[in-house]
Amino acid sequence: MSSVVPFTLDLQTSLCIGFALSFMPIAYILSTSLIPSTSTRNRILFFWHAYDAMTHIFIEGSFLYECFTSYITIPAGLSREPFFLGFKDRLYGAAYGTGPSSRLWQEYAKADHRWATADATVISLELLTVFLGGPAAIYVCYLLWKSSSSRATASSKGSAKAKLWLVAPALATAELYGGFMTFAPEWLTDSAQLETGNPVYMWFYLFFFNTLWVFIPLWVLWVAAGEVRAAFAPPHGYPQPPYPQQPGFGGPPPPQGFHQPPYPPQQHPQQHPSSHPPPQRFYHQDQFGPPGQFGPPGNFGGPVGGPPFPPHGPPMGQAPPSMPSLGYVPGQVAPGDFRGEADLLRKAMKGFGTDEKTLIQVLSKLDPLQMAALRSTYTNHIRRDLYKDVKSETGGYLRQGLLAIIEGPLMHDVTSARDAVQGIGTKEWLLNDVLLGRSNADLRAIKTAYDQTFRRSLQKDVEDDLSFKTLTLFSTILRASRNEESAPINPQTIEAEVRSLHGSTAGRAVNHVEEVCGILARSSDNEIRAINHAFSTRYHASLEKHIEKEFSGHMQVALLQMLRTALDPAMRDADLLEDCMKGMGTKDEMLVVRVVRVHWNRDHLDQVKRAYRHKYKKDLIDRVRGETSGDYQRLMIAMLE
Repeated sequence: MSSVVPFTLDLQTSLCIGFALSFMPIAYILSTSLIPSTSTRNRILFFWHAYDAMTHIFIEGSFLYECFTSYITIPAGLSREPFFLGFKDRLYGAAYGTGPSSRLWQEYAKADHRWATADATVISLELLTVFLGGPAAIYVCYLLWKSSSSRATASSKGSAKAKLWLVAPALATAELYGGFMTFAPEWLTDSAQLETGNPVYMWFYLFFFNTLWVFIPLWVLWVAAGEVRAAFAPPHGYPQPPYPQQPGFGGPPPPQGFHQPPYPPQQHPQQHPSSHPPPQRFYHQDQFGPPGQFGPPGNFGGPVGGPPFPPHGPPMGQAPPSMPSLGYVPGQVAPGDFRGEADLLRKAMKGFGTDEKTLIQVLSKLDPLQMAALRSTYTNHIRRDLYKDVKSETGGYLRQGLLAIIEGPLMHDVTSARDAVQGIGTKEWLLNDVLLGRSNADLRAIKTAYDQTFRRSLQKDVEDDLSFKTLTLFSTILRASRNEESAPINPQTIEAEVRSLHGSTAGRAVNHVEEVCGILARSSDNEIRAINHAFSTRYHASLEKHIEKEFSGHMQVALLQMLRTALDPAMRDADLLEDCMKGMGTKDEMLVVRVVRVHWNRDHLDQVKRAYRHKYKKDLIDRVRGETSGDYQRLMIAMLE
């Protein structure tokens, strides 16, 4: 439509434009005041929905007010059907009002003439926008605040997130639908009611003010799709890290070069731990070096340019066995006098109320042997059971975390394994965390302690709880007969395993799962790294991607976790921690288990934090802080610091 009304920037026009834009700084101030700075995306979402709500309620609400209250009277017979509200002698709309809101819509009607009168189609859309869209946008803001608030409980945060990603995409879809229904009639009638000849009306009034409700809702839908996909998708692969690698603790076994500190079993430590800092963990370079640093094809394990390993290594039985991880030898405790810490813990729980901060401060920084010594000291010095006292004085996820620390890594694995198979269904993630990628020594310690604690066989309990192919995988793992890390790599064996892996899966109607499980379950981490490298070299494809393609469900997750444990335990743990927090709601039980597991080894924890920042471009501690609250939050942060 050609321009007939020139644009004039007078005082009234400036006030109208200023009022329409004034909600943006208000929304910005609200977003920065109510949403933590660590969550930029949530701040943007809050800003948009706050601006959206104010626009719908105050600006578009004023349009409805003018449509229903502003009118002129005309002689009967001059108006045409349909008659708005049934009045044959009235013309309704902002064009006939004299107040500030009338002037606002008279200005916008210079670009879209329908907003000057009571257009029934426009009014119908605006009724939905004002009375449903506006409150929905306010509710989204509330959910964003709730899910980001440090005062909210973890369960309420999870509930808020679930509702957020239900309401926000529904509102975004409604915004897009409303915009289409508003302008589609004009596109089909050559923009009969639109003033397209004037560039200000065309690009500022029509394009700018209306396409905001196109591009941003599309972005909201894209974000929501990512949240939903992340909530259900299995963990994905990751690039080789640009940082030096160290094995994890309490998850994968340490390499053969790991040496237990020379702590003799003691029941009555005599020295204060402050005079004996946590023992240093010594790691020797694996035969393969850091993950991803391999020699050329065929030179498995040897240095680049150096001689390869002998074609036939010694039998597995001749390889020196790995030592148990720190805390996996029952009765082993740190030297030192822990009576001061025992007194602090008792004082924190004695009388009315509990000093949770002291419990967190004392328990969160101990290594496994120091924790064992403190628990023994508490029993002998205080004449009470530390585990029972903490259990009776705390609750929720704080209690779960503190009790996991008090148990120590071995007994926490034992109780976790029991929890994974007890009752209806299997906690597959927990079974994976406890059993996959472990050394023979650690697995034997877990099995023995499980049998002694519950008077049951761990192998039988797991086999009774699983079925089909995963039963075969875990049965093989629980035999604790992996090749030791000290065993030399046999290139011919590696090549044969690679061909067997590929032949058992690629191009087959039914995968030979037993063969794949057997290879990964019996291979050492060194051998798995060699297999991964040789597979990529021979077939020009990633073994990880191949597993993702050929397997699904629990089997896929388990095989990938075994592979990632060997390739990059720090990134594996970073991914496992992110899995607890991504998507709709925080998986708090899972988060507690995994934070406790990684906190035992401070060197490995540092690697996990670096890996997390490398992949997710954010700080792990800030991420956990945003997903937790209260004393539960303080415990998680204390363990990660």
